[in-house]
Amino acid sequence: MYLAKDNIYYVCQNVKIEKTDKNSGYRMYVAVLSFKNKMTESIREMIPQPEGTLAAGLLFGGSGELSERVKNNFSKTGMTHIVAVSGYNVAIIAEYLILLGIFLGLWRQKAFWFAIVGIFFFVAMIGFPSSAVRAGVMGSLLLWAMKNGRLANAWNAILFAGAIMLLINPLLLVWDIGFQLSFLATIGIVALSPFWERYFMRKYQFMGLMEIMLLSLSAQIFVLPIIAYNFHTFSVISLVANILILPIIPLTMLLVFSVSVFGLFLKPLALVFAWLAFLPLKYEVLVINFLGELSWSSRVVEKVGWQFFMLWYGVLALVSYWVNKKIKNDLL
Repeated sequence: MYLAKDNIYYVCQNVKIEKTDKNSGYRMYVAVLSFKNKMTESIREMIPQPEGTLAAGLLFGGSGELSERVKNNFSKTGMTHIVAVSGYNVAIIAEYLILLGIFLGLWRQKAFWFAIVGIFFFVAMIGFPSSAVRAGVMGSLLLWAMKNGRLANAWNAILFAGAIMLLINPLLLVWDIGFQLSFLATIGIVALSPFWERYFMRKYQFMGLMEIMLLSLSAQIFVLPIIAYNFHTFSVISLVANILILPIIPLTMLLVFSVSVFGLFLKPLALVFAWLAFLPLKYEVLVINFLGELSWSSRVVEKVGWQFFMLWYGVLALVSYWVNKKIKNDLL
């Protein structure tokens, strides 16, 4: 059933794979993937390892080529989400696309369509993973609401995104852990962020670190049972890691994107951006390795039963209801 969600219904033993025509299939999509591969090659050619692999992961997702040591430290520090193409990555890309459209002389409404097309193109390049599709649909809906001057309702956006994805593939709900983590993390942020913003973020705005800490905490609270059940581990140091790393991710992604683009036709300039990108990438790898190798950075969780799920999410539902009710009463 886990494979069935990806339309895989048989597993063959002792398979022999033969490469035939690499240009067969949907020619337009082949061209998109070819462009993405060339951008990835530019990054890995210009930036040394393991920073080059991290750079490609930040932009296009994936940590498969990182060493086991680095991957384990990503898991122990709860920082795997930065190479999983989540809503955070898509939000950064959407913001940069709008700014790029305006820089190129587009009106704001045209820049909106430029960003929408760019988001779809980006999600297509990385193979339509569930986290990116959810983030792409939500991002597009929120951009549409902003364009039409309407208050963006995040609950409507996330429910609509989930309905579309489950309509296309209902098996995602049970058999795709990435889908579960992505939606629960987003729901956690949407449910608790009004409370944090009203009572904490407005009072304590130390360089945006309070916002990062509280939103990261919201996401972790909602995904904790899923992580404990599937991976039997819990990151103790995740909040610290997020505070130290997330503020420089937007700049890192911009520099890495510049390397990938200029590496295709202007390598001397790409090399300049590669040196600039290497500095924050090196810092990120050093921080994750240092924190991940602390003896107390994570804890093993032996067994999680359905009773724990019911209790945990029942309490969270009550807390979310109380938060929304309290905010409404304070506004009256």
